[in-house]
Amino acid sequence: MPTRGNIYKEGNTSTLFDLYLGMDDEASGYENIRIASSVLGFKQKEISHVVKDVEQFTELGEALYRPLRTYSAGMRVRLAFCIATSIDTDIMLIDEIIGVGDNHFLEKAKQRMLNKVGQTKMLFLASHAYFVLKDFCHKGLVFSKGKIVYEGNIDEAIDYYDRNKHVL
Repeated sequence: MPTRGNIYKEGNTSTLFDLYLGMDDEASGYENIRIASSVLGFKQKEISHVVKDVEQFTELGEALYRPLRTYSAGMRVRLAFCIATSIDTDIMLIDEIIGVGDNHFLEKAKQRMLNKVGQTKMLFLASHAYFVLKDFCHKGLVFSKGKIVYEGNIDEAIDYYDRNKHVL
């Protein structure tokens, strides 16, 4: 728990911290869409749009009728990622972007994330993958022991981190 300070925010916030939040191994893909969407705060009328989005984006087809336990790791990621990114948000928090799946899915996921980032007012992305940071960010913060020790454009922040990571 924080020991001091205040947080003020305007707008709705979504995270990509726990993609599997609300998912049930025994439930079908369709049931998981409804369950996870409810946990994420979608209203009942919005869930039908999420279902259509998941059907199209994931390309899982008939597998959506099967229990989640029968899915491969890549299929699970497709389903969970699509559900988590179906919400329109003002502020998005991400800790390491997905790196699972075949090249086709990874490219689709990257494009989807770029679109989502373009629609959001603010993105916080924690990552050690420089190419990911450069793809999604224009400003970088470097932290040490919970405090910001550097703030600048993303290339300068990465350079600062590289030069100082042994003492951070």
